[in-house]
Amino acid sequence: FYLVSGSVRKQAQHFYNCIFEPIFNIPLEQVYPPGLHITLGIFTKIFTLLEEFCHQLDLELAFHNNDDGQSSFCLYSQELQKLQMYTAEILEAKQSQQNLEEVATYMVLNLGESHHITMQFMQQSAERAQSVQQLVC
Repeated sequence: FYLVSGSVRKQAQHFYNCIFEPIFNIPLEQVYPPGLHITLGIFTKIFTLLEEFCHQLDLELAFHNNDDGQSSFCLYSQELQKLQMYTAEILEAKQSQQNLEEVATYMVLNLGESHHITMQFMQQSAERAQSVQQLVC
């Protein structure tokens, strides 16, 4: 450009917008493509496609009706609420069992003779925990 057009900037459009001589004279056969940038671009496109697919799948689930005419998403949310309720009951039963075991340990260590009462508390606690677990399963 600078030799042919006499460095007239308006003429740069005809020379790939190059105004000055290149700093390094490297032939194109020796230029290494930027692998990281190419890989990131490909990954971004694939990830965007995956994200769009998952979004479409969510929309289909939300608006898909089963045989009863009820939305699959509604059924999912109802089942999730049931699961959360069962989980809360299990946690409550485990806490109750732990409390009863602590009381039983205290009674055995401090009262001595009321051992049979302690065993009844422990049996009741175990039965409650088993009944809650059977509800869930």
